[in-house]
Amino acid sequence: MAKPRVLVTRLPNGLTVVAEEQHHAPVVSFWMGYQVGSRNEQPGRTGVAHWIEHMLFKPTDMFPGNERDRLISREGGITNAFTWFDGTAYLATLPAPKADLMYRIEADRMANSAFSPEIVETERTVVLAERQSYENHPDWRLAEQVVATAFQVHPYRHEVIGLTADLERITRDDLYEFYRVHYAPNNAVAVAVGSFETGALLRRLEELFGSIPPGPEPPPMRAVEPPPAGERRITIEGPGATSYLEISYLAPAATDADFIPAMILAIILGGPISLALGSDGDSRTARLYKALVTTELAIDVDCNLEATIDPYLMDVSAVLWSGRTHAEVEAAIDAVLADVVARPVPAAELAKAKKQALSQFVFGNERITNRAMMLALAHMVFSMDLLESFPARIEAVAVEDVQRVAARLLQKRNRVVGWYVPVGGDGAAEGDEEDEGGNDTQADT
Repeated sequence: MAKPRVLVTRLPNGLTVVAEEQHHAPVVSFWMGYQVGSRNEQPGRTGVAHWIEHMLFKPTDMFPGNERDRLISREGGITNAFTWFDGTAYLATLPAPKADLMYRIEADRMANSAFSPEIVETERTVVLAERQSYENHPDWRLAEQVVATAFQVHPYRHEVIGLTADLERITRDDLYEFYRVHYAPNNAVAVAVGSFETGALLRRLEELFGSIPPGPEPPPMRAVEPPPAGERRITIEGPGATSYLEISYLAPAATDADFIPAMILAIILGGPISLALGSDGDSRTARLYKALVTTELAIDVDCNLEATIDPYLMDVSAVLWSGRTHAEVEAAIDAVLADVVARPVPAAELAKAKKQALSQFVFGNERITNRAMMLALAHMVFSMDLLESFPARIEAVAVEDVQRVAARLLQKRNRVVGWYVPVGGDGAAEGDEEDEGGNDTQADT
């Protein structure tokens, strides 16, 4: 009997191991994913998951100084990490004969990361500076406020970087307690893709990780976002010469039956989207680009949809041409959205959107590092079922599915509209009507 292409097993301490042999290139990509992100943070401790990512790159007794990076670089490898709403991952890709280095690094990172008070304080400065660098971008500031307005209860309401007030007060003990609860084998998945022998890989991972005890059961995330009572609108003023507009609709979670049709809808509106990477590709033939960019209402326009554990957002964001008002750009966007609700998408346009989704998926899975990422996300965020059935689900989307999901999502009561108005620059949005947005949250049923 042929071996399954993807083997999924679990060590006695709870560590999930995913292995996929691919021998077309002599490399191995190893991802250590943790089922923890900003979604799992408590009020007053926002930003701890991202801060811990910083801490887990700091020296240990086994890898002092910058030894990890030096050894990986010496072998011609790459390494990186990310923290997101729903998960955290550490990754490296190395020549196959040197892959054991990655396994040793991740076992050490899981069990032996040090949180010295001195390094904690150094990283506090680094993380606060990182947040300040984001705040220098008006579109980031607008997006942060739109998301905070869209979610009243759910932890998705705060950015992964955390809130400044929390970052200034979080203690070393806060960080270490969170690490010991969430960064344990029973809350992790080890993913290896590449040129190895599966049996030998499993034996080595058992040697390195098997003695690490499981942690306590992480507390469940219990917050449930209530349905919106009506459209909410915000206006932010700040420095600069460019105006921005963002309209965010509450959207289905990755496991919702309507997620795939919603993804096709977002592609029709804004251009190609990847299951793992968000918007990614040429948007010039998409409806919003044609309606806003080619008419010089906007310099750029985007529509994005993320695969998330809980319902998140489908965003339409635009950078306004100088002299254009928020009101006229918003009206143009609304006209595009109203049309996709009112009229069935032409079959040729649907076929093109499906082809774009499948192309993104196939190309993303061809590279060993990206394939390992997809398998890690399947276990941290969505599911192996969605990953394996994705092409079939895309092919199954019909014209009526797109129109039905558009009618479900694209309702004014289901959205937040945000305007960024530059103050003191020549790009200030003159002519915007005062009652189109304000500093207070508004409800319009």
